[in-house]
Amino acid sequence: MKYGFSHRGYRRGAEENTLAAFQRAYAAGIRHFETDVRATSDQTVYAFHDETLERITAGTGRFNDLSAEQVGALRAGTESLATLEELINAFPDVMFNIDVKDVAVIAPLAKVIERTASHDRVALASFDTARTRATAHLLSRPVRTSPHPGNDPHLALGPSDRAGSGEIPQGVLGRPGSPAPRHDPGDHRALHPRGAAFGHAGACLGGQ
Repeated sequence: MKYGFSHRGYRRGAEENTLAAFQRAYAAGIRHFETDVRATSDQTVYAFHDETLERITAGTGRFNDLSAEQVGALRAGTESLATLEELINAFPDVMFNIDVKDVAVIAPLAKVIERTASHDRVALASFDTARTRATAHLLSRPVRTSPHPGNDPHLALGPSDRAGSGEIPQGVLGRPGSPAPRHDPGDHRALHPRGAAFGHAGACLGGQ
């Protein structure tokens, strides 16, 4: 069985990855959300896809270089950008498929999952599976991963003895500059709590 999911929310313009976009998706009956995460310079985790700000905001430069206060002042269309913690708390019955966009967000993301105790409601994904492994190593409980060549889609990533430390274990991320594993961009599936796959590129609500 497959389940439709919303990719960055149900948006009508530039307001992707905002609370308003995901509220529309929720109102349409969607209970599986896909979002991307990046961290600010002071380690607040936001739902944000691009490395830079220009495409959906009036800001310029790299997302990671801004503080949470600066990002909070930006608008995607007319909407404020949403933190991941805000989304997790706003939709307690939703499953989140989370794309770990870069190394900088790994430790802050793990802290959000721990703080919200949302281990059973998230599935980690990345074009580089080392990022999902590194995030899972910082968690106190196992989490699911999205299917990916090189990943066992039925394997829940477990914690390590570094869980809760905020320190990424040596070797988990591999060698600097090593290529990311191959990925099928059409495969946006993740695991439902009962083990069934949900989502598909053709079932996305709200864009690519």
